[in-house]
Amino acid sequence: MNENKKNYYTVSEVYENVFLGALSKTTIHQLIKKGKIPSVVFLSKKLIPAWWVLAEIEKANHKPVLVKQTV
Repeated sequence: MNENKKNYYTVSEVYENVFLGALSKTTIHQLIKKGKIPSVVFLSKKLIPAWWVLAEIEKANHKPVLVKQTV
């Protein structure tokens, strides 16, 4: 197992790396609350699974990819 591979991203990381500032952090939090973006809470911080982040990046690049979800 690769020790450097991330399993989760913070809302700030998703804001900067996935949406490139096109959506506000508030909107990302609202999408999480509505269930449109999966998340888990750890020490009161919302974390977004890496499988979802990678799938969104692939969609943006128009390269469909099968992502295996692990919980």
